[in-house]
Amino acid sequence: MERITSSKIVRVAMVMALALSVAIVPAPAYAAGNVSVSIGRDIPYAGYNTTDMSADGQVAYCIEPMRGTPAAGSYATSPAEDLAAAMWFSFGAPGFDESMWPDSWYDGSGMDDDKYQVASHILLSYANLGSAAQATYGTNADFASWAEREVIGGTWNKICSRADEVSTGFSAFRIDTGPGSQELASFSWHRGGVKIAKVDAQAGAG
Repeated sequence: MERITSSKIVRVAMVMALALSVAIVPAPAYAAGNVSVSIGRDIPYAGYNTTDMSADGQVAYCIEPMRGTPAAGSYATSPAEDLAAAMWFSFGAPGFDESMWPDSWYDGSGMDDDKYQVASHILLSYANLGSAAQATYGTNADFASWAEREVIGGTWNKICSRADEVSTGFSAFRIDTGPGSQELASFSWHRGGVKIAKVDAQAGAG
């Protein structure tokens, strides 16, 4: 009869642990509910304007430019996985990266916080509506052409290629402000999520 040593018991236990390993799944980052929307100043651009807004303290964006700004208040939310990558890289979100965005504004001037916020609003509107014309609603022809080329054609493509960089624990959601005003988008981010790599149960089982 083969003698069972403590080293063999340890080895068998390790193999079983790998074979039966359970992925660690972080608690859901998003749960449907209500958020408190605050309304700030208008940000004019190219003959139109957007509004500086927040939802429970995080930046919120208009994603329906053709509709009016809502009043401050509490509104219902719904998940928006289709907007997650665009939101992650937008101004005011954790993944914002200037290198993803145009180097200059449509009139040749430099970028600043307001311009990044406007560009993010255009991008998220496009991600939501799927239409460059609707995303640039109300703007002049020069801006619409620039936004379609630089933001939708440039930034959007970069974001699509880097969508896997969105952090575990980050969730985008839509905010329904009612039939008389625009839909908004914002996010929640619960740090500390764990991404599990698939492990071969045979590895190290010699």
